[in-house]
Amino acid sequence: MKGNSTFDSKKANAYYDSFGRKYHDIRVKEGKLFNEYIEIPAVLELITSFPTVKSILDVGCGSGIYAKKLYELGYAVEGLDTNEEMIAIAKEYCEGLDIKFTHSPFEKYESSSKFDLALGSFLLGYFEDPSVLFSRMKDFLTPNGRIIVSGVHPIRTSSTSKVNEGYFVKDYFINPTYETVLLPGEEPVDIINHTFQDISNAAYTSGLSIERILEPVPQIKSEEYKGYRDFTFHMRNPSVVIFMMKINN
Repeated sequence: MKGNSTFDSKKANAYYDSFGRKYHDIRVKEGKLFNEYIEIPAVLELITSFPTVKSILDVGCGSGIYAKKLYELGYAVEGLDTNEEMIAIAKEYCEGLDIKFTHSPFEKYESSSKFDLALGSFLLGYFEDPSVLFSRMKDFLTPNGRIIVSGVHPIRTSSTSKVNEGYFVKDYFINPTYETVLLPGEEPVDIINHTFQDISNAAYTSGLSIERILEPVPQIKSEEYKGYRDFTFHMRNPSVVIFMMKINN
């Protein structure tokens, strides 16, 4: 059993109030390793492999980066986020595009639409109980709809680092949170550490089956990469995990 969680959603929200614009600009101008070079290529390949997907609900859409990519690929997209500043940036970034953005906690979100896919990019670490996220996503799906959620890999969130020696797993079953560095030079953000069993159990209790588990490596060429992390380490060690789920029949 894990220790008591120290996750503070208000603190996380305040972080994006303060640094949302800086975070967005780095994502767009340089790209972040875990996002643009690891998670996004794998997720887009997964989505486009399903020709029946036409409409997508982007849960925790942030500054609209995914929404814009998906819209430009031809999908009907609706996005929501709990942070007002990020929604404001998303509306600006996607100005002129037919994308509806809503400022709302997902637990209180309402829409008359049903979607072929509900996407939760790096959302796992922001929910104490993943079944809350999965059950709400399920509510907005068409009968044959899919859910794709991602997060920092449980091996990574349960690891500690040693200079020049890499990362070592520590307290996998009891470590409640993980400090993730979103912006170099700024304070890290605490996210919740979930084991694979936590996520599997949450899917099961939500009436969902896990169809695919992806552990992608960077899709990157050294001459294209402008970030500060050593991406070669992530070619050898897990950093991101992606789950695709469907409704149990």
